[in-house]
Parts: sequence; C-alpha cells; structure tokens
Amino acid sequence: MGVLLHVPSSADDEAAVKLFMALIKEAGNGLHHLALSVTGMGGVAYEDFSFMQEHEKIASVKEEGLAFCRLLAVAVSGAHPSGLAMRSVEEEVEGVCAWIVRKGILRPLSRAEAFNAYCYNPDSGEITPPEPGVQYNDAPFIHV
Repeated sequence: MGVLLHVPSSADDEAAVKLFMALIKEAGNGLHHLALSVTGMGGVAYEDFSFMQEHEKIASVKEEGLAFCRLLAVAVSGAHPSGLAMRSVEEEVEGVCAWIVRKGILRPLSRAEAFNAYCYNPDSGEITPPEPGVQYNDAPFIHV
C-alpha cells in the first residue's frame, strides 16, 4: 500500500506551477537538484527534479518536472507537512538550502536550521558531519 495524500485543487496546481517557476528562476546558473518530501498517511512521498541552467536556458527531463509539480501541488495545499531542499553546484561550490512548506507558503530555513535538518540522524539522535565540500546556506524567500 502506498502513501495516502490529499488531492490538490486546480488552484493548488496553479500555485505549484508558479512556485516551481520561481524556484527555477531563483536557482540561477549551475546544476541544481530539488528534493520534495510530503508526509502523508502511511509514510512519506518523495519527488526530485534535476536541471542545469545557464543564462536562463534550462536543460531537464520534462516528465520529472511534471511529477515534481504534482507533488508540489499536494504540498502547497497545506494538507500535509512538507519540506523542500535545493542542492546547487556552480563553479565547483556545492550549496544546500531548504524550506518548510506550511499552508501553501515556503518558509525559508536558515543555514543552521538546514544543517540541523539534514545532518541529524533520527535513529541515533546524533549530528552527523556534512558531506565534504558542502555548505549550508540561508534559503531565499521565494515570491509568487
């Protein structure tokens, strides 16, 4: 049995597409990976989307973008706790920033909050070191 999730409305779908486009615009040049998790009944649904952007030209797999937007619509509906992270590589510098999705709005996490969220081992309760060469950044506020 899979994860049970709220069915988003058409307004949620439209909001998700606007948010998706704003995230891509905010990402800027470089290689980027968006990861979205939505906690539903029975577990966590996860989608990711990778893209390369150079001077406003984007290379990606369209089907991955559609699947990502479908789950993003569920997240922006506000029916489930959700989180979003973006890992970016530009000029050999790798950075991670993250947001919590609450009531349809992305709340940016500070670099310390992102570090705590992604370097915490819930099984042991200990902080694990970040991957070598990865820096955590304050997430920008995304306007839609």
